Amino acid sequence: SDLDAYPGERAMVGEVNLASAGLLAPYYGQGDELHMVFNFSLLRAKWDPDRWAELIADSEAALAPSEAWPVWVLSNHDTPRHRTRYGGSGQRARVAATVLLTLRGTPFLYAGEELGLEDAEIPAGRRVDPGGRDGCRAPIPWTGESDHGWSGPPWLPWPPTPRIRNVDALRSDNDSILHLYRRLVAARAGSPALQLGEWRLLDAPPGVLAYERRHEGDTRRVAANFDEQNLTVLEHEGWTVDVATDRAREQAPWDGQLGATEAVVLRPA
Repeated sequence: SDLDAYPGERAMVGEVNLASAGLLAPYYGQGDELHMVFNFSLLRAKWDPDRWAELIADSEAALAPSEAWPVWVLSNHDTPRHRTRYGGSGQRARVAATVLLTLRGTPFLYAGEELGLEDAEIPAGRRVDPGGRDGCRAPIPWTGESDHGWSGPPWLPWPPTPRIRNVDALRSDNDSILHLYRRLVAARAGSPALQLGEWRLLDAPPGVLAYERRHEGDTRRVAANFDEQNLTVLEHEGWTVDVATDRAREQAPWDGQLGATEAVVLRPA
């Protein structure tokens, strides 16, 4: 292809806006089409672990036979941010991040989701986009100062609570969602299972999405509680909490208990 004429490594990603992984599969090619294709199914999905499990399994079934590489996304510039879609819940945003960054494939992040941003409220007189997409396109607050790190007035209103939810503040808080994203990215980088491993759904009680990733002797398990009550899930012998939405649980033995709207990544003890 023409892309191969450029030096070095390169990849082509397609924003193919179709409703299922089965419809996306033909857009992958062996040197003549796309290397990766955005899958927006989780972006469109309601907050339901059974639905998420179904969509992930559908993607595996559609793409694995041709060795196509999945792409996952939760937010973009055309859709309300996922924290907004989840009713403003910061805990749901943390659980969703844990799933996004531990699935087989490449996760794409929309700028600001690592800060747990919600959509800005746009008064009628400040609207720019006739399609009503301004809320997710609001400027990112960098600091807690009145200008939030920008020179001059912004083109749109700020997202909610910018004096508290800004880059500087979240960088200084080790318990913030920003640091959760960083720990999840580091866990991916240090685990062949999370980078390349197969994906296998695990049995779990209602309200929980649980799965295993395995590659050449390396194994990780992920358990995500979508429910607002504490649950007992999975076997607990022989596992350690590698990453958790509650940082205080990390590097401790796994006790099989998930708190309300909580997720963990487990490694063998």
